Amino acid sequence: MLFVLALAGVTPVAGTAQDTDFWAGSSGRGFFQAGLLRLDVDDMNAALAGAGFPTLDRSTVTLGGGGYATRGRFVIGGEGPGLLSDDRPSADGSVQVGVDGGYGLFKVGYLAYSESGLDVYPMVGIGGGGLSVGIVERSAPTFDDVLADPQRSSRLSTGMFLMDLSVAADYRFTKRRSEEGRSGGLMVGLQAGYVFAPGTTNWTLDDINGVAGGPDLGVQGLYIRLSFGGWGGGGAAEAEAGG
Repeated sequence: MLFVLALAGVTPVAGTAQDTDFWAGSSGRGFFQAGLLRLDVDDMNAALAGAGFPTLDRSTVTLGGGGYATRGRFVIGGEGPGLLSDDRPSADGSVQVGVDGGYGLFKVGYLAYSESGLDVYPMVGIGGGGLSVGIVERSAPTFDDVLADPQRSSRLSTGMFLMDLSVAADYRFTKRRSEEGRSGGLMVGLQAGYVFAPGTTNWTLDDINGVAGGPDLGVQGLYIRLSFGGWGGGGAAEAEAGG
């Protein structure tokens, strides 16, 4: 949903003549992404291990998508990766700990290289996200057990402000559409970067009560993603960029 909103925000729409002139010859691209993200889990794992719980993996798989518009060498758009839940059982199988979440970024970039369908563009981004850590008893309780101890699982969640630095390389497979130079086709890409959360971690228990004194945990670390999607546009903007 986040990357769909990003696409909507950068897609040219009908407006004044000045708006139309600005977007004349622009191009856009939308894509699905899959990759790996390194999380900053040291403080959280120390707390979990101290309580006898299984620890979290440093690397997590992300799935999501994004979209960008290009005008000359100016690139603007957004991305929305989601973390796949990574549930880890304790040694005796009685407790399961997992983390999931996601984030969205608004990003701007500069088309540093564009030749023969290959585009390379560094980007900076800002946005926000959230993580949830679930601690669940895996025993099979009776109904009376649940009544006697209803708090058999807990979910700790936190939100955060994020900043991002990245470099993306896309290859556009071109299919010519018209004599005016407008074209489109499939694209594949590779993106690498670093996302970090400059603030502190504030925890909430089951989305109701605030929790004091919790460890730091954030969407913070190196990532690499593969992209697959499509692009369309052409004309003056592509000619200016050399694509």
